[in-house]
Amino acid sequence: MARNGLLPTVPCRFSIRTDTGNMLDTLAFGLQRLSRLAAIIAGFMVLAAALIVFVDVILRSVADTTLGGADELSGYALAIGTTWAMPYCLLGKFNIRVDTLYRVFSPRLRALLDIFGLLALGGFGLLLTYRGGLVLIETIDRSSRSVGPLSMPQVYPQTLWIIGLTFFTIAFTVTLLRCVVAISAGDIAKVQKIVGTRDQQAEISDSVTT
Repeated sequence: MARNGLLPTVPCRFSIRTDTGNMLDTLAFGLQRLSRLAAIIAGFMVLAAALIVFVDVILRSVADTTLGGADELSGYALAIGTTWAMPYCLLGKFNIRVDTLYRVFSPRLRALLDIFGLLALGGFGLLLTYRGGLVLIETIDRSSRSVGPLSMPQVYPQTLWIIGLTFFTIAFTVTLLRCVVAISAGDIAKVQKIVGTRDQQAEISDSVTT
């Protein structure tokens, strides 16, 4: 029974979902900013690797000598740079998608396809992270080094590689939870906003600003 004519306050499920959704949105925003920084660093890694290879080719042609390990360093940069850029592509929806038939489907079917695509992509990322973690553990146990001229301990590049994969796994988990909360609230439009295809106006805007 209520006292003093006031009804007892009962937490509303919708309010809980809203609070959870807002918290996840804030977390996703922070992850997106961090992923943008990681993607910029990844870009500089690849540029540095390209410069090293360029100098190595010039030295081979002009001075008949080599820097040594240029191909090895470029391989590390490409592997690390790729994984560090993956979270940014996921959170910014920059991955390539074929949407010829997608746009003629109903909003609900598009949302289901979006989530299915997210699960497929995230599942592949989880598998990479798991297998990569096993490789890193084995590398640490064996104190493995590269067979190239640098003889670099593999724990260093592999750790940076795993950091990128782990970051992607976190980004995937947060994105999936946001979709689950949106679906439970019946907000199909938000699912489209989170993982749907980017419209042409957004593509044009990004092309102009970048």
